[in-house]
Amino acid sequence: TSCSLRPCSRRQTLATMRLLLTLTTAHALLHSVKLGGPSPAAWFQDTLGIGTDGDAVCFDDGFRLRFDAAAEPTPCKLGCLGVGVELPTAEALAKAGGDAERRELTASSLPDEDAEKTETLWDVAALDDPQSRRVWAGFAASKDAPAPAQPAAKVVLKVKDLPAAIEFYTTGLGMTLLRQRALVPDEAALAAYVGFSDDDAGPESGASGAARLELRYVYGSEKVEPDAEINVVSDPASCAIRAGITGGTVVSQGDVCLLTDPDGYAVRVAADASLL
Repeated sequence: TSCSLRPCSRRQTLATMRLLLTLTTAHALLHSVKLGGPSPAAWFQDTLGIGTDGDAVCFDDGFRLRFDAAAEPTPCKLGCLGVGVELPTAEALAKAGGDAERRELTASSLPDEDAEKTETLWDVAALDDPQSRRVWAGFAASKDAPAPAQPAAKVVLKVKDLPAAIEFYTTGLGMTLLRQRALVPDEAALAAYVGFSDDDAGPESGASGAARLELRYVYGSEKVEPDAEINVVSDPASCAIRAGITGGTVVSQGDVCLLTDPDGYAVRVAADASLL
């Protein structure tokens, strides 16, 4: 009797990868994102009340914004579109300045969501740091909306293929897809929120109080110029395997694994946060 082994389909392989995620991402976290240009750490501290460590902007959950002074300032146009900061109080938003706009975040029709999904009033002000990077400061104005004890961050990355980006950051890196929603009429775009948290009760259905990425597809704009580096604490070997299956590229391996995501953003993965 003879037997033959059939090659696994890509769908079967991805299903296996998702099953293995629970074994390798139990203590994973979004460590930091590095942008180009001089550090605006003092501005973040004075304007938004966020702590600093040298040139880094430090959030209470351990996430950091870091900056490469030798690189060209991130223009926030075709790559990293900006940084969002979820503030704990209306007073903190008022102190940040700018003209806050109230948005009513209801169930999104694309993708289709439950019409009974809790509505959230979201007050947001569009600011610019000293290097003209866009910074959105927001506060959940609804009485029953969760708010972080301290400011929490999100970094907005422009992508050309939203499903491919979601696949990489969830199956490849082990993040959770917290929500997808259309940004119309405020923006002609679709957004997906991902992070190392299962809490999707935040004002944008991101994890309130935890760092996250917003992957944003902009209608009619396919060009992406990757200009940010994402640093993740996780198992580098397993991430390298999964990244290659989910549209990423493995640049180098070792204690620190260097990857690129499907849009070309640099991703560094290490089990030891001190190596990042």
